[in-house]
Amino acid sequence: MLTLDKARKAAKAMLGKVANGSDPVGEKRAAAAAEANTLQSVAEEYLAREGKRKLRTIATRRATLERWVFPKLGAQGRAGAG
Repeated sequence: MLTLDKARKAAKAMLGKVANGSDPVGEKRAAAAAEANTLQSVAEEYLAREGKRKLRTIATRRATLERWVFPKLGAQGRAGAG
């Protein structure tokens, strides 16, 4: 739980970053965009899209990706996959 004192300290730290020319909101957005651009997130979007077609192999594809691909490459971005 975040106490009032901790919230004030966090706010002061954030204002300090802004005063030094940093863009905390921009950094947060960039991190979220990078996370959305991982191999795992792209594969999940693919599986969700193709699963609507009721493919029999969708469960097999998901199992293969979860067992072999995601543990090794799931957090890797698209640029690192090439």
